Amino acid sequence: MVEATEFPQWAEENAVYAVPRTIIRLGRGPSGAIEGAVSEDYLIRTLKNIIEQGR
Repeated sequence: MVEATEFPQWAEENAVYAVPRTIIRLGRGPSGAIEGAVSEDYLIRTLKNIIEQGR
Protein backbone atom coordinates (compact mmCIF):
# COMPACT_ATOMS: atom_id res chain seq x y z
CA MET A 1 0.00 0.00 0.00
CA VAL A 2 1.26 3.45 -0.93
CA GLU A 3 -0.08 6.77 0.31
CA ALA A 4 -0.69 8.85 -2.83
CA THR A 5 0.02 12.16 -1.07
CA GLU A 6 3.42 10.87 0.06
CA PHE A 7 4.34 9.61 -3.42
CA PRO A 8 2.71 12.01 -5.89
CA GLN A 9 4.89 10.86 -8.80
CA TRP A 10 3.71 7.26 -8.39
CA ALA A 11 0.13 8.45 -8.07
CA GLU A 12 0.45 10.39 -11.31
CA GLU A 13 2.21 7.54 -13.15
CA ASN A 14 -0.55 5.11 -12.11
CA ALA A 15 -3.44 7.51 -12.75
CA VAL A 16 -4.68 7.45 -9.17
CA TYR A 17 -7.72 9.73 -9.05
CA ALA A 18 -9.94 7.83 -6.62
CA VAL A 19 -9.12 5.80 -3.55
CA PRO A 20 -8.80 3.04 -2.92
CA ARG A 21 -7.21 2.11 -6.24
CA THR A 22 -5.65 -1.33 -6.33
CA ILE A 23 -2.98 -1.62 -9.01
CA ILE A 24 -1.98 -5.11 -10.09
CA ARG A 25 1.43 -5.56 -11.66
CA LEU A 26 2.69 -8.62 -13.47
CA GLY A 27 6.24 -7.87 -14.45
CA ARG A 28 7.30 -4.27 -14.91
CA GLY A 29 4.17 -2.42 -16.03
CA PRO A 30 0.66 -2.19 -14.65
CA SER A 31 -1.45 -5.13 -15.69
CA GLY A 32 -4.74 -3.95 -14.26
CA ALA A 33 -6.43 -1.81 -11.67
CA ILE A 34 -9.53 -1.89 -9.51
CA GLU A 35 -11.26 1.35 -8.53
CA GLY A 36 -12.98 1.75 -5.20
CA ALA A 37 -13.79 -0.65 -2.40
CA VAL A 38 -14.86 -4.00 -3.83
CA SER A 39 -15.94 -7.34 -2.39
CA GLU A 40 -13.41 -10.11 -1.85
CA ASP A 41 -15.12 -12.19 -4.54
CA TYR A 42 -14.78 -9.40 -7.11
CA LEU A 43 -11.14 -8.82 -6.17
CA ILE A 44 -10.28 -12.52 -6.51
CA ARG A 45 -12.11 -12.88 -9.86
CA THR A 46 -10.35 -9.81 -11.22
CA LEU A 47 -6.93 -11.01 -10.03
CA LYS A 48 -7.51 -14.42 -11.64
CA ASN A 49 -8.52 -12.81 -14.95
CA ILE A 50 -5.46 -10.56 -14.99
CA ILE A 51 -3.13 -13.47 -14.19
CA GLU A 52 -4.70 -15.65 -16.91
CA GLN A 53 -4.37 -12.86 -19.48
CA GLY A 54 -0.72 -12.37 -18.55
CA ARG A 55 0.26 -15.94 -19.34
